[in-house]
Amino acid sequence: MSDEKTPEDILQKVCGESGCDQAALYYLAYPTMNNLTLCATAGEQKSRERYWRSQIHDPHTIQRLRDATIPFSFSDDSGMGGKEHLIAVPISSGENTIGAVVLCYHAEVNPSCDHLMESVKKRSAALFHGWIDFLVAEQSRPLSFLFNIAGAISASLDLDRVLLNVVEQATLLFRAKMSSLMLVDPSKNELEMITAYGCSLDYLDKPNVPLTGSILGRVVCENRIIQLENVFDEPFYMHKAFARREGVTALMAAPITFKQNALGVLNIYSTSPRRWQRSEMELLQTFADHVAIAITNVRVHEQMLAMEEQLQVSAKLSTLGELAAGLAHEIRNPLAVINMLIHSWKSSPPDTEDFSHDLDVVAQKISDLNTLVKDLLHLARSRPLDLQPHNIESIVDRVLRLLRHRIRQQRVTLKKKVHVLQPVVQVDRERIEQAILNLLLNALDATPKDGVITVELRMEEGQFAIDVTDSGPGIPQTELPNLFKAFHTTKQSGTGLGLPMTRRMIEEHKGKVVVSQNTAEGATFTILLPL
Repeated sequence: MSDEKTPEDILQKVCGESGCDQAALYYLAYPTMNNLTLCATAGEQKSRERYWRSQIHDPHTIQRLRDATIPFSFSDDSGMGGKEHLIAVPISSGENTIGAVVLCYHAEVNPSCDHLMESVKKRSAALFHGWIDFLVAEQSRPLSFLFNIAGAISASLDLDRVLLNVVEQATLLFRAKMSSLMLVDPSKNELEMITAYGCSLDYLDKPNVPLTGSILGRVVCENRIIQLENVFDEPFYMHKAFARREGVTALMAAPITFKQNALGVLNIYSTSPRRWQRSEMELLQTFADHVAIAITNVRVHEQMLAMEEQLQVSAKLSTLGELAAGLAHEIRNPLAVINMLIHSWKSSPPDTEDFSHDLDVVAQKISDLNTLVKDLLHLARSRPLDLQPHNIESIVDRVLRLLRHRIRQQRVTLKKKVHVLQPVVQVDRERIEQAILNLLLNALDATPKDGVITVELRMEEGQFAIDVTDSGPGIPQTELPNLFKAFHTTKQSGTGLGLPMTRRMIEEHKGKVVVSQNTAEGATFTILLPL
């Protein structure tokens, strides 16, 4: 068994010896030993892949495992459909059960219990060491998430992005089904949905929750964490229909406060009934405290910006004036020399030697102007691309969350169509996100109230295509040639930089952005990315 170096190696060997189709390794969390965490999976290559729960909290199943001395069958509804036969083989260390190897057969079987126990028991030492590694990793796991949150807060004043990052990290850390973040609207005395992760887009538009007479309102008003083992058993939990549609059951909610000021609530949901440990409650409160810091930082920054707005405008005008004067001086001098030489040629044609010398001077002055332009372009040069495999649908969903308020205010219907099974492409996430954001902002500007915007992901001739279609009046034919030119805009408050920046970012990916459709019923912008 020297070749069994990883949990996956061990499971693969157990699969072969037991004849099962799929296998999973679950360890009990110490010291409570009241939940099972998925650590590894394996299976036959030709076998259909099974979905394994990341955690099992069912008290009956866990108690049955802790009492078991031989393998036992149990049921689970998290598979991929079809007939399944699940057998849990306990992993023991001395008199204590530390986990289980769960074997999945796609047909009814009656394997020998002694054979299954022997297959796992002879690897008990390696499995015990794996449990120790698992416990160490679980203890250090929250640190990386907290570092990510702290880094995001210190590096950005974009509150929407920071808050979305918080709920995303919280969902992953707690292995939850979804997370949401709601902030207090003082004018209405309600909690308003701000962002969420792991849910449908419809969930983001659920109604506000009143601070009085609701569970989440109690979290805020009493400034304490509340958890519900089953939200459907709680009469004061509102929006049970949303919970049912999202497939969530248990809730843990932490207050977001700063210096005794109630700001909102951070919520974690799991699919099955469960009770969170005290350490998990404290960890969620730490996340909520980080959110309070982020919100406060942004609000203070906004106040500073408002107070200094006039000074900033004056400073910008002064800087622009100095820059314009400097550029005029730098350009005027070479042009004056060139103009003087041209006039001298007109009044008295130079001989061959003088003419050659004058041409050298003209060439040098033109070179000086070219160098000046290069220096200006250098100021706009961006950082190198950071190409990584990213799910484009997830990026689109992230942008749609950022635009949720604008979409709702404009009463626009947003349709998303995905025709690609695995929409994963090597991209720089931030730049593609910005490019999609620019196109969607333009689509919103063009689309009237109660209109429709469609985002479509598909393949086109070996390239990945992202279509953004509005329901506006279309683009005038006279504007099409200038559409991607810098500073060209038809909007009263536009800068004319959105589309040129988008084209530049896509071209950095060796792709292109085009107007693929333009009618009186709307226009379609298409991003094409190489695979």
